[in-house]
Parts: sequence; C-alpha cells; structure tokens
Amino acid sequence: CSKPYGRKHDMKRHLRTHDSGPKQYPCGRDGCDQDFHQKVALLTHWRIVKHDNIRDQVCKSCDAAFSDKSALSRHERSKHGGPKLVCVCGTE
Repeated sequence: CSKPYGRKHDMKRHLRTHDSGPKQYPCGRDGCDQDFHQKVALLTHWRIVKHDNIRDQVCKSCDAAFSDKSALSRHERSKHGGPKLVCVCGTE
C-alpha cells in the first residue's frame, strides 16, 4: 500500500493488517460479522460503532443525545457555539 512509517515497530504492526491469515479478534456482537487482526482495532471498533446505540451523552442546551462525548462536543460547537475555552492566566 506504500504507506510510509518512521519506526520499524510501526511498520511491522501495519503489515499485520495486510495478513491474509485468520483474524483472531471477532467483534462478537449480535449481527456484526467483523473480525480484526489486532486487539486495538477491535477495541476501536467497539468504541466507534456502538452496537447497542445507547445515547447517554445529552446536550444541556437542547436535549439532543449522542453515543459518545466527541459527537456531543462537535454538536455543542456547531449548534451552540461552545463549549468555550477561557484563559485563566490573569493577564489581559
């Protein structure tokens, strides 16, 4: 795939994604047939996909609900202009 890497370890880890052998980490959730070569890829899949679709991150301004904090933060920035970052250094 010609993807460059600066460290040999990172290149070896990436090469495993091209491995045609059996994938050792199945998702295991009902209705999902994805398998992964690396445990970190499975954990990332679980964090992002949210098979249970629980939307427990709720916007305090409009009650919109999201499955993860990053989606809630994007919503708050785009719809409500926040959250705002405020400097507390004491200088003006």
